[in-house]
Amino acid sequence: MSLFVCDKCMNVENSNSVKPEKGTYVIDDSYPNLHFMGMQGFGHIPERKGVIEMLCSKCNTGTHHGDNTPRKATVGEMALACFSVSNMITPGDHISGSIIPDKNEPCGYKLSATGIYMLAHMEAYCKDNGLTELDVTKHPLYDKWEEEGIKFNLQKLVQYNPENIKRDIEIQSKGGIIPYLKSKISWRDNQSETEREKKLRIAYLKRIIKAAKRKFHNSDDFDTEEAMGIHRMEAELTELKV
Repeated sequence: MSLFVCDKCMNVENSNSVKPEKGTYVIDDSYPNLHFMGMQGFGHIPERKGVIEMLCSKCNTGTHHGDNTPRKATVGEMALACFSVSNMITPGDHISGSIIPDKNEPCGYKLSATGIYMLAHMEAYCKDNGLTELDVTKHPLYDKWEEEGIKFNLQKLVQYNPENIKRDIEIQSKGGIIPYLKSKISWRDNQSETEREKKLRIAYLKRIIKAAKRKFHNSDDFDTEEAMGIHRMEAELTELKV
């Protein structure tokens, strides 16, 4: 059974609702036997032209199909629907890793930690900007999450400052890359070949001196040549650090 939330009445609906008969699904003319495509109504408001509105059998035809008992979606199910173009609350067109199984939930699924963070960011953004329609796909990190799926690092979202959402949405709408996603240049990339070799030499001397001193102090016999060798390396190290 594939479930979604009706855009109009917020009831949970089966996207393949036909009247069951003796364990099999058959067409019954006394019911509005709607399938997934048949439940896709379309908004008539100009600014919502082309927007799919998922409607249950009652809102689509005026008659409930009778396949199940209508019930309002829970807060958790409404959250799941936010991550699906067709309001699905069972696996559908969600980003991989956005919803996870949970037998304690009415529909059997709940939002992942990444989904919870992203939804919280967008709810705060809508509240702060007086927006009545929440579109989680506008989150500046949504495309990155969609691209990486289950490989997406939650820390990217945790460390992102949601106060920048309005600014970053505008940047991305103009084809730009938000500062947060720009690749960070490592200090190593700005080093010259000479500086790089110097750093490597310092690291090498530190390791060698440490090992030589350990060996020297654990030896019963004083080795003048070995002591002088350590002294020369320490002198070179001091000079390199200047």
